[in-house]
Amino acid sequence: MNLFIEMEPGKLRDLFEKVQKVYKKSPKSLQKYLNVKKSMFYKYKSEEHLMPFEIFKKLIKLANKRNLDLDFNIYEISNVENHPKLPKLCENLSEFIGALAGDGYIGENEVCVIGHGVLDKFYIKEHLEKLCISLFELTPKYYTKPNYIKLKICSRKLKKHLVEKYNLPNGKKKGKLKIPKQMTSSLA
Repeated sequence: MNLFIEMEPGKLRDLFEKVQKVYKKSPKSLQKYLNVKKSMFYKYKSEEHLMPFEIFKKLIKLANKRNLDLDFNIYEISNVENHPKLPKLCENLSEFIGALAGDGYIGENEVCVIGHGVLDKFYIKEHLEKLCISLFELTPKYYTKPNYIKLKICSRKLKKHLVEKYNLPNGKKKGKLKIPKQMTSSLA
């Protein structure tokens, strides 16, 4: 069972900095305490990679001595790859790509759409979730906080399909996002 933690953006980085400051631990000594390689230590700290729950428990052990307020989700990621259906371009897929382009991102192994916790909750939780199930035959996970809701699909194959077939940017979108050619040519 592979358990990982997720915190609001910036919170894990803040936790690392507080633990280092309070306990006067250098990054190298904290890295040794957590028993992780230097590259992974910085990827966890910068929130570039999900942190395994076992490593997080060690960090909590230090943090709890100072009664830090910790708000996080724990979830399981299986090593079994999802095999999504990869549909041809249609109205529903165009809507999903539009939501992804406007309020989402394509990460290392995930496709996410984020919205306002109240205003977008129904659209993301009900409508987009049903779209994902009908389009890709995958049930997305979603995470809610008072101020945001995030729909997440963990699938390398779907990510690869959206990046390669529709030329959607992997990672940061700024300056790289374009309407897929398939969508503009279908309008003519």
